[in-house]
Amino acid sequence: MSKRFSDRILDFLNQPGYEPLRTRKLAKAMGVAAGEMGDFHDAVDALRRVGRIVIGSHSSVMLQNAPAQITGTFRANPRGFGFVVPDETTEHGDLYIAQGDSADAMTGDRVICEVMNRGKRDGKQAFGGRILKVVERGNSKFVGELKLDGTTWYVEAGGNTMHGPVLIGDPHAHGARSGDQVVIEIARYPSDGKPAQGVIVERLGQGGEPGVDLKSIIRQYHLPEEFPEPALDETRRLARYFDPTEEEKRREDLSDHVIITIDPDTARDFDDAISLTKIQNNAKSGNAVVWHGARKKHGPAVWELGVHIADVSTFVRIDSELDTEARKRGTSVYLPGKVIPMLPEILSNGLCSLQEAEPRLCKSAFIRYDAEGRVVATRFANTIIRSKKRLTYGQRRPSSMANAAISKRRSSIS
Repeated sequence: MSKRFSDRILDFLNQPGYEPLRTRKLAKAMGVAAGEMGDFHDAVDALRRVGRIVIGSHSSVMLQNAPAQITGTFRANPRGFGFVVPDETTEHGDLYIAQGDSADAMTGDRVICEVMNRGKRDGKQAFGGRILKVVERGNSKFVGELKLDGTTWYVEAGGNTMHGPVLIGDPHAHGARSGDQVVIEIARYPSDGKPAQGVIVERLGQGGEPGVDLKSIIRQYHLPEEFPEPALDETRRLARYFDPTEEEKRREDLSDHVIITIDPDTARDFDDAISLTKIQNNAKSGNAVVWHGARKKHGPAVWELGVHIADVSTFVRIDSELDTEARKRGTSVYLPGKVIPMLPEILSNGLCSLQEAEPRLCKSAFIRYDAEGRVVATRFANTIIRSKKRLTYGQRRPSSMANAAISKRRSSIS
């Protein structure tokens, strides 16, 4: 969106007594030069798409009427104020919530918010809001350290979601002690200046003990450690009936090609590999192969780079149990000494891991280059590969003696 025009358009439409105008007449009224009309129309279209303006009858341009109430997600600031992000785009955008106007809402809660006109700021109309009701809690469990202040037990939650102490009525539940990392569930949310109250539902251990910080992070971010049984059953069936010989009939077989994986020394998954082939006399790869984007101005193809990505889509079908669970997780999470995978390990460390000498399904991209390194042509294919070697970035280069042996072997082959 052209910021230069979008602000000017909104300011013009906000003027008292503005009568809706068609786009061309609006541009004329705003004094838009002929050479700027393209940017102006782009700004109008962008404002319409994000809901800041509407195109009414007779193609007239007008502001989107601000609703009296909106539903959105609250984001609190440790200093007491916050913002509500509307579920649907409105003309005023995110609403500023002043300290004292957030009721008992916490970060992540879906709320109903009254829209309030806060006058003009920097010459522009400013909107704010007051939270009327929490319609859905974003979170009810938190992780923090159990502390004692005089005779008052409380938990200071980690992260940016819960601000302020949570009073604990039974501090020794589950054997908890002062200094322990614990999981608490909120029994009463903070409101009217009163702190939240909660109960201990799990003791994780003393802060600093081995493994406690790791467990705290997993609980704090509600990371799912176990897969539901239906997803595991589906994975077991896939592994049981996977037949690479059947796939060889449907895919381009690259099993004899020199394909390798290169990853950091500490890598825990191997989902991509590469190959590099010197093209002899600009050889083709068979009549059935179709190359795209050939450039006549460039020289003949000399090198062919293959990039091979594990074909997860063959195993994870749309709306299957695996797909549903993977969408919930969104990604694999890597923690010190631990991985919480997006897919069960039978897939993530098995059928979809490009292990040495194992038949694996891939989506492959082939890029051909001329002697100057310019792209000559590209193509894509469903393939089956067998990685020849797992290499790492930390491996040392071969010694000069080894290099000489490799050169001698190459000479004898050619």
